[in-house]
Amino acid sequence: MARLENNKWFVENINGNNEIKIEGKPNQGLFICKVKQSVVTICGKINTIVVDNTEATGVIFDDVISTVEVINSKKIQLQANGAVPAISVDKTAGATIYLQTAASQSASI
Repeated sequence: MARLENNKWFVENINGNNEIKIEGKPNQGLFICKVKQSVVTICGKINTIVVDNTEATGVIFDDVISTVEVINSKKIQLQANGAVPAISVDKTAGATIYLQTAASQSASI
């Protein structure tokens, strides 16, 4: 499921799980890789989020200090409930980004 190594969370090789929850801290990062048809929810403030090689996956998060980066993914949904300074999407087919009021005023996409 989700594992914490030093200051980095890893969510890898998961298929069809809508209940992945992480309690983030400002000094921690999150790496999501090879996840399909799942939802990852991050509660609290986290430093950075990297999503790589995912398909039909949703990522819901509160506050991000640095950036959210999506690479090599298909049908990804991001939902920012708090502040996020930058979102980067590269080599991705079908990305949907939902920004709440606080996030939309400060985000660079």
